[in-house]
Amino acid sequence: MNPVFLSAVGDTGLTMASVLSTITEVFTAAVGWVGTVAETVANNPLLLVGVVIGFIGTGIGLLSREDTKSSCSSLLSCSRPPKIKDSRSAEVGSGGFG
Repeated sequence: MNPVFLSAVGDTGLTMASVLSTITEVFTAAVGWVGTVAETVANNPLLLVGVVIGFIGTGIGLLSREDTKSSCSSLLSCSRPPKIKDSRSAEVGSGGFG
């Protein structure tokens, strides 16, 4: 069995307190790792440039993604009419005279 799981179970069995304690330990370790990586990136300008360019590229990719399942990119607002296929034209509702 997994040693971490066995240490969480202990002699008393699996309890909610032991599970929460293990989750807290893992979360604390993960936050420490993120802090170490962030500090390393902030102290090295070459790494900082790469991370910033990566974030910019991800942001552009997410904001300019064309939604293929529906005509609205957001659930809260729909700024363009829905695209409906019709036999007379390639697209009805695209703003042209169809």
